[in-house]
Amino acid sequence: MFRIIKKVFGKKLLGKFDVDEQVLQDFCKANQKIWNLETGKTTDSKTEKKAVLTAGAGEGYKKQTLFIGLFMVEKWMPWLEQKLLYAKGIQDKTGIRPIVTDWEYNENLEKLYASYGFGFLSLKKEMFENILGCFYGLFQAAFFFLFEGTGKQMIKKKYKGGNIGQFMYDTVIRTNQDIYTIRSARNKICFKKVFTTYWFMNSLDKVYKNYRPVCYIFDDLIYDEGMIVEYMRKRVNRVINCTMDGRMLSLDNMKGTVHWPDLDKAIMLQRLKQMSVKERAEYTKQAGAALEARFQGKNGDVRDSKAAFTGKKEGNREKLISVMGLDPQKKNVVFCAHTLSESAHRCSRQAYQDTYTWMEETMKYVRNKENANWIIKVHPVAALKYGEGCVLENLYEKYKSKNLYLFPDEYNSALVGEIADVVVTIYGNAGSEYACLGIPVILTGNAIYSGLGYTTDAFTKEEYERTLDRVEELQTLTEEQKDRAKLVFNYLSRRINQQLDRFSEKMIEINWKFDEKMMEGSSVKELNTQTMDFIKEFEKNEDMRNTNYYLNGADFEVMEKSAFIDN
Repeated sequence: MFRIIKKVFGKKLLGKFDVDEQVLQDFCKANQKIWNLETGKTTDSKTEKKAVLTAGAGEGYKKQTLFIGLFMVEKWMPWLEQKLLYAKGIQDKTGIRPIVTDWEYNENLEKLYASYGFGFLSLKKEMFENILGCFYGLFQAAFFFLFEGTGKQMIKKKYKGGNIGQFMYDTVIRTNQDIYTIRSARNKICFKKVFTTYWFMNSLDKVYKNYRPVCYIFDDLIYDEGMIVEYMRKRVNRVINCTMDGRMLSLDNMKGTVHWPDLDKAIMLQRLKQMSVKERAEYTKQAGAALEARFQGKNGDVRDSKAAFTGKKEGNREKLISVMGLDPQKKNVVFCAHTLSESAHRCSRQAYQDTYTWMEETMKYVRNKENANWIIKVHPVAALKYGEGCVLENLYEKYKSKNLYLFPDEYNSALVGEIADVVVTIYGNAGSEYACLGIPVILTGNAIYSGLGYTTDAFTKEEYERTLDRVEELQTLTEEQKDRAKLVFNYLSRRINQQLDRFSEKMIEINWKFDEKMMEGSSVKELNTQTMDFIKEFEKNEDMRNTNYYLNGADFEVMEKSAFIDN
């Protein structure tokens, strides 16, 4: 069945892995020797399934399977390598059989994974061979179209008790140009998304029952990957990850649908709790230098830093009041907008269903309010990275009034700290940064730093509007609140307090270059080649089993599911 569909759709089914064929071939041969593999022979999904179901040799783990989710659209070798080494450490310790799961099929990727001794499953291939699942998806989509048909109803959709609707919603917005919110979902795009999602989830259910993986290494907690995590959490023993910077992430003890802010907050609170009084004091003291470096574009996301702080006009409060024509007698409230396309429904709790709706409803609500100067700050990379053009600018023109203003893009974003008396965001880093300066921060979503005593949290529309009604009453943060904000900001800037090995540092360095290539719209083939060349040279002189990624995997433990998974 897959072969027939492949002939019809051709390259649309093939995953993208831009790499020189000869470089890949040489890399795979060298890699097989490192891991003591006699051959790089690949196996298809049917062979893998038979091997798993009939395994009889060995005890315990050797009969079990580990799934590795690698679903990024364009494969970057640094991102792949850290997951593969992590899984290799697990395999060498336990004997568990790793199988990489991906959407599309790609022969080069299959060869790459085989050079580590891993199997490969194309979930899209499994899906297209599941004809009954296709009819199931059509039924679900028809029901949704006829009897539900709104964006809010899409967010509520579930599959076998797991929340999948919010991930469908976010994926539609992220993958369709010029769609930033979903009011009516009775259209071709939403019908197709509901149809293919339920078809895929039914197929994933069949794959799970065939392989019965005991663990799942996740790649992300958003978009379609988030659906898979939701499904796996209720069935496998552990859902885990190893990040580029060497952090080990686990969803152990996490309740409900897991979002990145929730997971990051749980990890942060545990880390802060473990800190000594002296270490906390040092983190707080060092926050000033970290914040200054941030406003100079020297740390944080490279793309954001360049767009926000590099080559921009400088100024001060008086200058900006004059440029924007603000009323100097009123407080200035700056709404730091997120990008409209990226994770629009990211928080476990938020006042509005997406970023666009938050911005539009905010402008409509405050445009006639006289108690403040209301300033809209467009995200620095909205146009550069996501092609959002002048979406918010056009929205501003629609609702513009004598009380509503637009922060001039030609000025340095750090000047928000000069002009703002209050900062408003859903969950963004801006709130964490400006709270260090004593500026009150209003959050409309459950952020990593919300609920810690120095933000005003308004997670419902009613709470949010009441807060805006009395925004002039918000006071500058106390020294204690500022210190707490600095502690958290410096933690978020550093994330980990350990010395990375040379291999990890190089992977992170190259990965940033991939980000830059993506922004330029350039090919990443050269960087994939560069990464493979570095790994081959590294393997000649050092043992890959001493890298952070591999050692993290070697520390892995399979726990009893009942010990921590909430079914």
